Amino acid sequence: MNRVAEIMLCLVFVVCVMAAIPAWALSDIGIYPVKEEAKLDPNSRESLLNSFDKSRFDTTPIEFIVGTVKYRFPRNYLFSFPITKTTTRILRVTYPNFEPLTEKNKECFLDREYVKGKCSFIELDINGPAKFPRDDEAFKNYMRQPWIKNIKLTILPDGVKKYTYNQGDKTNEIYRYCTKQQNIFMTCDSYGNGKPVMCDNDAEPLAEGNSVSYYVHYSFMPEIVQVDKGIISLIKKFTVK
Repeated sequence: MNRVAEIMLCLVFVVCVMAAIPAWALSDIGIYPVKEEAKLDPNSRESLLNSFDKSRFDTTPIEFIVGTVKYRFPRNYLFSFPITKTTTRILRVTYPNFEPLTEKNKECFLDREYVKGKCSFIELDINGPAKFPRDDEAFKNYMRQPWIKNIKLTILPDGVKKYTYNQGDKTNEIYRYCTKQQNIFMTCDSYGNGKPVMCDNDAEPLAEGNSVSYYVHYSFMPEIVQVDKGIISLIKKFTVK
């Protein structure tokens, strides 16, 4: 066998041996490094989507009582769990469809801000009868606060009254809409950037005697009448007669 043939044979042998050795072993002796798996940013959308506990997709009916009223919601509506006599009954649903958490819609639950044509979520809390319901008297008392001055009133297309006032360098807003079926009294306060960010409707009376509070991003306000109707209908749907 000539010299060239010997060299070629040796090269073939070396290649075959290396192919049979695990990559981690070759990296230990410095032949070539092992490629590290890409690590996801824990705050990335992909990481957050993967973080949903599978038990939250469970649709088993869960019964609980608030005040003297019994409710029966599928498990995937409930954000706080387990339900006890001392825990708040916090629920989360998509908007605009008012659906519970599922594998298909879980991305909706990543965004508090609502953009027309896309989905977001609403968080609500069913409470017992309100000690201080947000009725007309509560609204009048609230508007007497010393920091609420130079109010600008705007009547929105759906009949909602929007009150705007400045508190230092911040702009705050109050929304009022009252009918036999709805009692909206939303306060939208500014945080940091001088403009409203989040709004809450605290202790809105329900027909069965309890009350509901909900907390939404400021971007929901142009559709707040529809938001409120959907919340009331949702609770009524799962109230046990």
